[in-house]
Parts: sequence; C-alpha cells; structure tokens
Amino acid sequence: MSGLTLDLWRIGNVYESLDSRDADYEHFAPLFDKSGDLGLHSGLEECLVSGDQAVFNDRVRIAPAWRGLGRVGWLLIDHLLRWVASRAALAATHPYPIDIPISEAIASVESHCGRPVLWEIVSSRRGSTVWKGTGPAASVALKAGQDEGAPITSRETTVAEHMPGHSPLIASGSTRTASWLITPWHDGLSTWDVFHTVRTTHQGTQEARDTAVDLCLAVGDLHRQDWVHGDLEPDHAIHTKTGIQLIDCT
Repeated sequence: MSGLTLDLWRIGNVYESLDSRDADYEHFAPLFDKSGDLGLHSGLEECLVSGDQAVFNDRVRIAPAWRGLGRVGWLLIDHLLRWVASRAALAATHPYPIDIPISEAIASVESHCGRPVLWEIVSSRRGSTVWKGTGPAASVALKAGQDEGAPITSRETTVAEHMPGHSPLIASGSTRTASWLITPWHDGLSTWDVFHTVRTTHQGTQEARDTAVDLCLAVGDLHRQDWVHGDLEPDHAIHTKTGIQLIDCT
C-alpha cells in the first residue's frame, strides 16, 4: 500500500502534482475539477466533510474475510481514513492490483534468482502488473496480465522471442485468464524519471536533451531492423550503463 496527502489550498495544478509523484496516482485524477470547491469535482460537494486535504491510499489490500460483501470493506476503509486524518476533506482508496496469479511464474523466478525472493511492485495499469523480483543470484521483471491485459502480455512474449536485441526471455506462460513473462531486470532510470527535474524545477535541460537524443537513436536502430515498438512511452525506455533498453514492446 502507498499513500499520498495533498494540501488542496497549496496546489495550483493537481494533475501535474499527481503525475510528478507516481503515474499510478492517475486513478484519482477524475476526482478533481477546477470548477468545484477546493478544486475537487463538483459532484463531490455534497459528500465532502470539513477539511482542506485529500488523502489517497493506492494499492490497498483488503482482508479475505471482508471480500464479497458488496464493498462494505472499502466503505469502512474510507470512513476510518476520515476519522484518522482529521483535516481530510476527501479520503479515497484504490484496490491493490492483481496478485501474482500463477504459481509456475513464481517458481520460475525462484529458480532463476534463488530463494528467498523479495517482491516489489513497479506498476499496475490496463490489466497488467509488473513486479521486480530480487533474489541472491539475480533480479528479474515479472509481468502478469489478466483480462484485458492478458493478450497484451502475450504479444510482448511473442515480440521478446523474435525481436533482435530485446531482453532475453527467461520464462513465460499462460492460463485461461492470464499470461505472464519474465525478463532480466535493467538497472537505470526511465526516460520519465530522467525528465523529473525538468518537469518540477525547469533545471537539468542539457541532461534531458542528451537523454532524448539517446532515446531517438535507440528507436531509430529498432526501425532500421524493420521493427516498431508499438507502445512507446517515457516509462518504456530504461537508460542503463550499457545503453538504452526498450521494454514493453508490443
């Protein structure tokens, strides 16, 4: 679980504030609108309590005993947050993304990395979740897709098997409702992370330009091999010591 508290009186552009912290907080963007009270969506005005903060909890797990009760558990969480955070005008939660759904995938990671494996969630969006698994021998990226994310993850597996220069595919698999793949973990900042200083302070422009050139050269090399990325985003290029690694190619 991760959390964020916003002081609604001090934030001029809520969307940029959410975006600059973590892309996962985009779940909460629809709650805001400049036309509403304290910058919150006008449809929320009747349910607001006194306060000047918005409290967000992302990736929240709910105990098994509270599941399947018509979202009573989530309602209790929101009410408890309001009691604990006395200055909260709004408290909102977003569920934890899909758990690692396939025992075969976990076994493959443990076989490659050794045991025990420390799991860290990296991202979750559009039905797909990425974890970093770190063991005594190696670190890997495990991506699992369910529902709408399953076919996307399956395409990435196919690309990883054929694209020249792509991260070697360690293992992959699928079930009726999910698919997964494992690739090596690349240490380095994403293009999005490199541009953080420019976005927030307007400094570091030379580093940002150099990074942009490196990215364009890497994409150009891909195109010269008659391949396209298919989902090129700032988070899908990792700047490592040995060059750029393009990830999530579809």
